[in-house]
Amino acid sequence: EYLVDLFGAPGQLSDPDSFVNGPYSLSVPSPLRPPKFRSLEITSNFSSVAKQYFSDCHSLNLLFSDASTGASNGAAVAVDQMYSKKHDAGDGIANSWVPVKGQAIANSDIILPEAPREVLPLMSPSNLTADKKKEFQLIEGNQYLRSTVSDLSLAVDDLIIPWSELVLKEKIGAGSFGTVHRADWHGSDVAVKILMEQDYHLDRFKEFMREVAIMKSLRHPNIVLFMGAVTEPPNLSIVTEYLSRGSLYKLLHRSGAREVLDERRRLNMAFDVAKGMNYLHRRSPPIVHRDLKSPNLLVDKKYTVKVCDFGLSRLKANTYLSSKSLAGTPEWMAPEVLRDEPSNEKSDVYSFAVILWELMTLQQPWCNLNPAQVVAAVGFKGRRLEIPKELNPQVAALIESCWANEPWRRPSFANIMETLRPLINKVPVPQLIRSDS
Repeated sequence: EYLVDLFGAPGQLSDPDSFVNGPYSLSVPSPLRPPKFRSLEITSNFSSVAKQYFSDCHSLNLLFSDASTGASNGAAVAVDQMYSKKHDAGDGIANSWVPVKGQAIANSDIILPEAPREVLPLMSPSNLTADKKKEFQLIEGNQYLRSTVSDLSLAVDDLIIPWSELVLKEKIGAGSFGTVHRADWHGSDVAVKILMEQDYHLDRFKEFMREVAIMKSLRHPNIVLFMGAVTEPPNLSIVTEYLSRGSLYKLLHRSGAREVLDERRRLNMAFDVAKGMNYLHRRSPPIVHRDLKSPNLLVDKKYTVKVCDFGLSRLKANTYLSSKSLAGTPEWMAPEVLRDEPSNEKSDVYSFAVILWELMTLQQPWCNLNPAQVVAAVGFKGRRLEIPKELNPQVAALIESCWANEPWRRPSFANIMETLRPLINKVPVPQLIRSDS
């Protein structure tokens, strides 16, 4: 059998014993007429044999790339998709990733020898550049993303909730992250936060999965219980326990709040927040909330306050200084955060000061300013909320220490708890506590 050259030297014939019909038959078959390959003997050094016939790296990588996207015939012997760098060491063969489909090889009668068992991938997707990852996804039908998602899911597979298992009910809230719905999950009341951003690129999705892994490890009476997550777009969601009284913000600013929430109860609520935040800050490494505010504090039937949304806060891309985020809530944010300066857990302490002020006054913080004016007043002019003269001096002193301009001057939540505990004990227990509101 002869092969006619149609490109390099048109009309030239190759010898019968050329590489097309040679003793090893390693090349891709002719596009005009597939040659009849001779039966082969298995060689133990497939790489060295191949290098005898391919002097360029490109052809060699074509040979060692993924041979097929389907299943091989029963008689065929499997070969690794990529060949290890260490088997090419010292031979001057550069390792390069070439995304090709080897259907021609897969459909031929070539019997490929078994690769050494210690072979490692030539180049794994994790080592690829961003452009190569994108190319890989396009060529391989996004298998790289799916495999990455699968790997990340292993850490939280026991908490992944299929979207089909949730029966959504009424909408109970909305925020910068998305909407919150009450839902039924196998007969239990749960809260489902459907994330506003669903089109996550790979790095953002990995970050989301890392936050899910963190949330599942937290257990504290003053931390909202994380129950699971929906990890399939377009329904990326966080599922938590449902707390019947809703957010602390709504509870404080509804009519008749002072009659329902006496001073002792409000101090106990502040103590709940401090306990939950102390738990987060004492983790290793500390978990910084970054978006602590009364709308992110939920209240159960017994008026116990629980911290929520502590994991999602790290998914925010911008600060409140950007026009895109001025629709947010800078009223509770520390001045260094508003100025986009480095911050730590002491920024949460500043936010707690505003919450404590809110609990004691039952007023909305900075209700006379728009978000941009709050950024200017707090972040750049050093202004603070006005503390009523009739407020307990010890509580007033605690508020002022928590919103000190220098973060290092602010107390820790452990110290805040020590200050609040005796204050609560000093407040007389009211004769009648209305718990049915």
